[in-house]
Amino acid sequence: MLNSHDQAVHDMVQSSMDQSEYWNDALDLIDGYEAAAQNDHKHASEATDFIGLCQRARSEIKRLALMQRIDKDDREKD
Repeated sequence: MLNSHDQAVHDMVQSSMDQSEYWNDALDLIDGYEAAAQNDHKHASEATDFIGLCQRARSEIKRLALMQRIDKDDREKD
């Protein structure tokens, strides 16, 4: 079972992927979320937490993209 932080990252990744056709588009969405949070000076502590979630989501999207590419390369070798 995922803890609340892990669930938030999972939801952010899933939402970004649902809204995007390509991996880079999903990363652009995450970058936009992070930029908006960095500009939110009224809610600094929440923004800092959200920026951390964005960074974890970005890493997860990159990991998934890499895994998909490795799987595709393996299938092409066969």
